[in-house]
Amino acid sequence: MKKLKMTLILASYLIILKIVHAIAIPVRFFQWGLLFDALFLTLFFTLFVYFIRSLLWQKIIYIISVIFWTILTIADTIYYTYFFTLGARSNLQGLTQVSPDLMTEEYAISLPLGMIPVILLGIVVIVLIMLQKEADRVPKNTLYFSGYLAIVHVVLLLSFFLPTPSQTLAYYQSDAYLYRAMPNRVRFAEKFGYYYYHTVDLVRPTPRIDLETARSSIDAFFNNQAPHQENAFTGQLEGHNVVKITVESLDTRFIDPVISPTLYQMLNNGYHFDNIYIPVFQQGATCNSEFIATIGLYAVNSNDYMNNICAAYNTNAFPYSMPNQLKDAGYSTYYFHSGYELFYQRKYMIPQYGFETIKFIEDLNALGYTDYNERLDTEMMHFIDEFMVFEEPFYLQLLTYGLHGAYTHEDYLHHDPIINQVYDDELDSEIRVYLQKLYEFDLFLEGLVERLKEEGVYDNTLFVIYTDHYPYMLNQETLGDFLSIDETSEELFRQSLIVYNSNLQSQTFSQIGATIDIVPTVLNLVYPDADFSYFFGNDLFNVEDGYAFLHDLSIVDSTGRYFLHNNAISNPQLQEALEIEMIKYNLQIKLLEIDYFNLSND
Repeated sequence: MKKLKMTLILASYLIILKIVHAIAIPVRFFQWGLLFDALFLTLFFTLFVYFIRSLLWQKIIYIISVIFWTILTIADTIYYTYFFTLGARSNLQGLTQVSPDLMTEEYAISLPLGMIPVILLGIVVIVLIMLQKEADRVPKNTLYFSGYLAIVHVVLLLSFFLPTPSQTLAYYQSDAYLYRAMPNRVRFAEKFGYYYYHTVDLVRPTPRIDLETARSSIDAFFNNQAPHQENAFTGQLEGHNVVKITVESLDTRFIDPVISPTLYQMLNNGYHFDNIYIPVFQQGATCNSEFIATIGLYAVNSNDYMNNICAAYNTNAFPYSMPNQLKDAGYSTYYFHSGYELFYQRKYMIPQYGFETIKFIEDLNALGYTDYNERLDTEMMHFIDEFMVFEEPFYLQLLTYGLHGAYTHEDYLHHDPIINQVYDDELDSEIRVYLQKLYEFDLFLEGLVERLKEEGVYDNTLFVIYTDHYPYMLNQETLGDFLSIDETSEELFRQSLIVYNSNLQSQTFSQIGATIDIVPTVLNLVYPDADFSYFFGNDLFNVEDGYAFLHDLSIVDSTGRYFLHNNAISNPQLQEALEIEMIKYNLQIKLLEIDYFNLSND
């Protein structure tokens, strides 16, 4: 009988890791994926042992396999904690932006305690493999057996490939679409196997997009869009200055009259949209949310491309973005961010949006602000002091940094007396730091308001304040308990959009919307002559009830949340809405890849 000791040791370890996946991630264990993984790994092992007969090379490859799958299991466990999905090849690009020190100190990413036994077991498995005296061997007829396995694997895969590709909800809900596009990584792993998912994700080529076919389908979609309808709010603040602030990791449910009085005043004395959902496309890269709220398109590039819009498409043209359209209308356009210009390649992407004056931390350092602390939002006033010219009209877009995790920083201890006015000593330490950061941002906002008043432009300025994503670096159970929400539900993504001008009458709008709706809604107020033809979102003033399309391909309306793979949507209108959003989702990938707006100008 042939010996397969090392193979059995590694196979047993991979089975244990699969149980860990089911517990920690979770990828359900008893699904079709169990069969696919069994077929895939058996095929790999038999062919490997057949062709690699050297004991040394068998040991090397098996030890590398133990290390590789152990690291992936740990990485996926951490990743799922924040983003409720698995990592992918496209996410590796994002890691190049983050140094090890930044991951451990700034982002407070640490090894989960539950993974320590997995690491120790992996070390034991490596030692057992190293101790083996003989190479594994399989019978000579293994190639025939492997051929049968391959045929079974292919037949099973082909059984999932109906219906054929089409722009219908049935297709988008099918396993064929799940396999081709990998829109839901956890579901893919359950259906086709965890080990198979990562292997396919790592080795499959980027799908080629036929330029003319894609261009034709995008043209047809935009040509069939209904024109923008004027409403009672159209042009209400025409020609007003716009200050749009992307507040890093702001959860608007924390807004408090004592801790954040300026935000509180704007929330309660302007236009308050209290049912705005903030999807986290491509797992939280702030530039993706910023893209959506600036361009009016989805930040979608699937598993096949980089997870970061700014890095992937910073040479694309975006002529219908809010800053580009306002610039064409005579606005001066400004963009300020406390972070570094090459982080997410913003240095190259932001000009494509239409901003004329673009400044980052490097620009302040060059002026002598060498001690600039990006964590302190109040220091963003230096951008205003040094680079703003208050000639009307102007469009100013700010991206803050202070509310970003981790929530262990001590930069904000001097704000603790304010927090103690509202909460006692039993307040969770992470929540306390988060609130200190919130107060810091509010101080900046207060300073900005005062400066605008000094310049005589405050009453003629519209503030648009929104969050890029929920504070995913806060302990999610702690966050859920503090806000009295289920942190695994759509409530995690529901926030408020603040649209404020000193002359507006307080009004709350409860129709459901999302980040994608910000651009057409704001342009309707300040620039009704804008071209609304190329937005995927809606002017919320034209929406009575509405819905939100989230990053996990679920749709939320007033009756609840419905996932793409759940066919039990009884409302035909919601089914139609989900189908339309899936068409947009897939058109978006093509639109970015072929640089559609550059082609349109040819």
